[in-house]
Amino acid sequence: MNFLDRLNIYFYHKDRNKKWPDNPPKILGWRDEESQLSRFRIIAKQHDFNHKSVLDLGCGYGDFKPFIDQYYDIAYYTGFDQQKAFIQEAKIRQLTASKFFNADFARDTLPKHDIVIASGSLNYHSCDSNYLVNMIDRMYQAANEVVIFNLLNAKTFPEDTLLKGYHSEHVLSYCRNLSSDCYIEDKYSKDDFTVVLKKSKTPT
Repeated sequence: MNFLDRLNIYFYHKDRNKKWPDNPPKILGWRDEESQLSRFRIIAKQHDFNHKSVLDLGCGYGDFKPFIDQYYDIAYYTGFDQQKAFIQEAKIRQLTASKFFNADFARDTLPKHDIVIASGSLNYHSCDSNYLVNMIDRMYQAANEVVIFNLLNAKTFPEDTLLKGYHSEHVLSYCRNLSSDCYIEDKYSKDDFTVVLKKSKTPT
């Protein structure tokens, strides 16, 4: 993302912080806490997280870490977010086996992890028309096992100046260029779908 894209996102979250200072899910851009958790639940069901490393792109306050800890014993968790204030708050929480970095994951090097997730963080408009496919490529290269991410559904989501929806069939078609082992989960929300892209096994 370029400077103006990042600036628009910064002011979006800053404005939400003024409106809902005591409501973290709202500050992060979610409709409510259940909206955030419903996406977490879908992500958690798609793969065995036990003893795996997890890279969370657009981690916000690191909320996925205590959520996934309820169900799995993960090896360690790394959170990236371009909002400095989010990362500062995440570090204050002192979550176990976790590291947080203020970084633009669209440009910075992504460290290798078993599982790469992005929940809600790929929905912002970008001046780069190839932003999403470039991010899918980068996430796929960083993942040892699987990439799991969600997107707004263009068929039902009213696109605005900041947020962008996508057509699930187009996204899935692109993912199949990387691996045949990919699929869509879309029964949990009319405005959202989750993509599961598993790493192709190299023939022996």
